[in-house]
Amino acid sequence: MTEKPAKEPPLPRDLKAQFDVLAGTRWDSVGDDADAAEHLSQLRHDWKTLGNACYGKGYFLAAIRCYSRLLEVPGGDTAQIRSNRSAAYLQSPMLVGPSLALKDAEKAVELEPKWFKAHLRVGDAHRKRGHFAEAEAAYREALALQPECATALAGLRALQVESADLPAAAATFLRGHAERAPYHNASPSPKPISSTTTAHAAAAAQAKEEELQLTQEQLVHKWKADISTREGRTGCRPRQASLSQADRQQGAAVKQALLARFRAKLESNGEFSATLRDRCEEAMLRGEGVNYRDADKLRNTYSHATNGIGLGISSDAYKEYTGRVDHRMW
Repeated sequence: MTEKPAKEPPLPRDLKAQFDVLAGTRWDSVGDDADAAEHLSQLRHDWKTLGNACYGKGYFLAAIRCYSRLLEVPGGDTAQIRSNRSAAYLQSPMLVGPSLALKDAEKAVELEPKWFKAHLRVGDAHRKRGHFAEAEAAYREALALQPECATALAGLRALQVESADLPAAAATFLRGHAERAPYHNASPSPKPISSTTTAHAAAAAQAKEEELQLTQEQLVHKWKADISTREGRTGCRPRQASLSQADRQQGAAVKQALLARFRAKLESNGEFSATLRDRCEEAMLRGEGVNYRDADKLRNTYSHATNGIGLGISSDAYKEYTGRVDHRMW
């Protein structure tokens, strides 16, 4: 699969001109009469048309901006617009695109629970994030509402292909988990990925949570929980860690290894070493926690204190460093 570019090319002039015109149109100062309602209706139509045009030509970030502007207009927060922005998030080069797409898709389901395309967007977002059980449940819900939905059938077929790569990734996670958690008595036994629904998978994970040995499915479930979005955010959930579980010896070994690598790089790279030395010297001249640009005022304030001499020397050193004097004063 080809990688998406980090950024999209700029919009063509015609689309950029339309966006600028719509962005400069105000809607918050209109009244409640019929003309105002017609104005808002036309504005919603224009934003939607422009967003669809940007999406159709591959300018997904611009489409997201158009749909976001439309959601701010009164009456613009509809299931269809949420679905459109969810699709744009999935196609965009944003790293958090799948997570944001899932939030919009779930909002679309909340607005129109019986609309099959909203469930389809939920399935696409879950599949992009690697949540295959949730994706399958969403696709089947879409098929229940629209039995002839070809996109949902294609999504289920894609799940069968993509889930074949999951055991290898889960095995890699198992190895890392075994290295980080030596208190487990035995290594987890691999088990094929279940195709149950979200509720069944959660119930199975909760029933076996008290066991010392975690199965592959439970570890994958925990893995997915760690990368799920938090309420009102797009970041990852904080890992519930305790100092009592920390391996201090391994931590000290990792620290020593990092220091050894840094010192080796410092010795082998003369340019890097010189740059670091210059920065340390600059930091020493400027000081820590004291603004020596105003050191004369500080010297007058603390002239009767024991550190007055040190501040005076630092002030003169800073002046010489910045070129304000060309001789040493101490």
